[in-house]
Amino acid sequence: MQEMGDNGPQTAVETFAWPLTEKTLGKKKQIENQVLGKKPISVIKGNSAREYQQVYNAGVAAGNGTEEQRAIVSKMIEGMEEKDDFLQREQLKLSSTSHFVQLEEPGHLIILEDPETVAKEVKWILETAMK
Repeated sequence: MQEMGDNGPQTAVETFAWPLTEKTLGKKKQIENQVLGKKPISVIKGNSAREYQQVYNAGVAAGNGTEEQRAIVSKMIEGMEEKDDFLQREQLKLSSTSHFVQLEEPGHLIILEDPETVAKEVKWILETAMK
């Protein structure tokens, strides 16, 4: 059974870099300064929490993780949807011209799971930018 910390260097880098990245970007005040001005932005949000829950369930069914590890991951997943929604919607503030699309079926890889919606939003951005 593989331990949670043994998932390779990528996991370690992401775990370490996320707070640093958040702090660095926060100092730039990109949202407060609305750095995109009137340039259109579209945020497409999938259902990452559902996707993580499915992976978690499969891992538990396979016997992976200790009870303590499972509790940690379960707690993370519980608050994931709310935090993800907040972070995705915050990106809308980068521009005074924004569009938000909430999708329930796709998870994190929206471009692979729902390319039609991605194409529609790209078209909206291009058309809006040309006005």
